[in-house]
Amino acid sequence: MNQKGVAVLLARTYLDMGDYANAEKYTTIAAGTYDGTNLMSKEEYRAGFKDHNKEWLWFFNFTPSTSNLYASMPSFYWYCTDFQGYEYGAKIDPKDVETKATDMLKGYSTVRASASFRNIFEDTDCRKLFPGYVYEEDGYFISKFGHRTNIGDAEYPFCRIAEAYLIKAEAELQSGNAAEAKQVLNTLQVARGATPTKATPDNIWIERRKELYGEGFALNDLKRLHKPLQRTGPDQWAGVKELPANSPRFMLPIPNTELFYNKQLTAEDQNEYWRN
Repeated sequence: MNQKGVAVLLARTYLDMGDYANAEKYTTIAAGTYDGTNLMSKEEYRAGFKDHNKEWLWFFNFTPSTSNLYASMPSFYWYCTDFQGYEYGAKIDPKDVETKATDMLKGYSTVRASASFRNIFEDTDCRKLFPGYVYEEDGYFISKFGHRTNIGDAEYPFCRIAEAYLIKAEAELQSGNAAEAKQVLNTLQVARGATPTKATPDNIWIERRKELYGEGFALNDLKRLHKPLQRTGPDQWAGVKELPANSPRFMLPIPNTELFYNKQLTAEDQNEYWRN
């Protein structure tokens, strides 16, 4: 990791703390400028994340010898760029999934996108990387994360400059600088092929969802923004449909080994949902 990557991690931490001045300070150290020149191109985004570029500040390089194949993050996506003979994003006949797929590498395919999530993207948005689905209840295939030569052989980002744009926009808005927040947010949106919007808390959060999906931010954003979990519609197949804001189920348990070895901890220190 380099200095800019550390700055993004600090900005991320200060955003969680509600310290917007420091969040803005460190995003600027990381990004340098907010004119869009430090963002990856639409073509790079569409190619599927597998090799780092100028926008990636910290990443893990899974290789054929270090990926453990199906134990690596990229393996959880059943990757393909499109299905021949089908309109992009269409329903795919099960018998055609493998024979009609372009550049397919099969992972577990346990990470899919719901139709309601896919539908928040405009067709012009380069982040709309959902080539098709077989059964709506199983969700859409996701081609944001690719592979090089085999399953698990790819680089995976831990922080990117795009996140700095989003932190900057939120920090400026929370500090009362709505015009600056809008300019930064719009620069990112235009770079991705999305229609510029006003800078509101919800619009910035939606942009975070579109930009950072699959990179590990959704749960923390729900907690930081005090939002409920709401999964509605026939395409939502998960068992838990709704949780209120600040639900204890958003908090992970203290590991049993930690409770066993740390004699200063008692059962009462455990997250309330996970207490026996």
